Amino acid sequence: MQYNGRILLAGYCRIGSTLIAKGSLDAGQECSDLREWIFLGISEGNPPWEGLQVERILVHESQVWGKYRMCSGSESTLPSIEMMGINIHTISLDEMLEHIFQTIEQDGRSIVANVNVHAMNIAYENPTFRRFLQNSDVVFCDGHGVRFGAFLLGQRIPYRYTPPDWIPRLIQLCASRDVKVYFLGGRPSVAQKAADYLQRTVVGQCRIEAHHGFFEKDCDHPENRDVIEKINHAQADILVVGFGMPLQEQWIADNWSKLKVSVAIPAGAAFDYLSGEMVRGPRWMTESGLEWLARLLVEPRRLWKRYLFGNPLFLYRVLRQRFTSKKRTGEMQDVSG
Repeated sequence: MQYNGRILLAGYCRIGSTLIAKGSLDAGQECSDLREWIFLGISEGNPPWEGLQVERILVHESQVWGKYRMCSGSESTLPSIEMMGINIHTISLDEMLEHIFQTIEQDGRSIVANVNVHAMNIAYENPTFRRFLQNSDVVFCDGHGVRFGAFLLGQRIPYRYTPPDWIPRLIQLCASRDVKVYFLGGRPSVAQKAADYLQRTVVGQCRIEAHHGFFEKDCDHPENRDVIEKINHAQADILVVGFGMPLQEQWIADNWSKLKVSVAIPAGAAFDYLSGEMVRGPRWMTESGLEWLARLLVEPRRLWKRYLFGNPLFLYRVLRQRFTSKKRTGEMQDVSG
């Protein structure tokens, strides 16, 4: 097969191997098996072959974010809506959990991300974070504000679920399926406390190892390499990362090619809640779209700007998308008429 444009390559890879040999393919140059290459990106032109497509793009400024694969299947069939340039999947919690375990059973790899109002504002302003969400395999809704934003756009997100609520269920399923989990993040001992709590409460036994988030996160720093080695040595299937946005997403992106886990899940403050270090608002607030207010009351000095400025800003951006798209639709109808 031939290329119609210059393809930048991170290296050659087979399942289970590491990156080898950097280089590039020029237009017209042949490659025996496209599916085995790891692509950094296409600098110009589009791949002309039929029946093959890039599964996902995980690239930023010549830095490998994750493995590119060529596949013969179609694009993801998971239902989604588009908001501010991000595809948000409208799947249920059961469907999301099924995706996680199917990925593990099929020896695949997947990043399962989430968005709330804060995440959408970061993505709007931060191209790196936006690309991470755009290239994640699943992006689920973790906030009532995002559901309301979809409503303003004339769309619907039927489900909202947040990691502290469903991680116990995930761990219960892991215990029944002999799936290994690694918790990474939080202050020293917090992730371990969360792991201990879940191991006490689930039926059966789930193997959970943990490490705090207080280490140097530069990719080439010895502390970072040591953490990755510990995760890989644990042979974890699922990695849950709790550094807070957007640091946790950036860390996953930077280290995805080195990690040997099947699924990575950024989870924010989940360890703080599961360990009992932080108290959530009452159920009536969390279920009625007022969890942001409960968090603001608990941490006003840290969160006042995020919510008092961020929430109105998000609504403004959603409404601007709505009226801009309406204007474009009207212009297209005028032209076609």
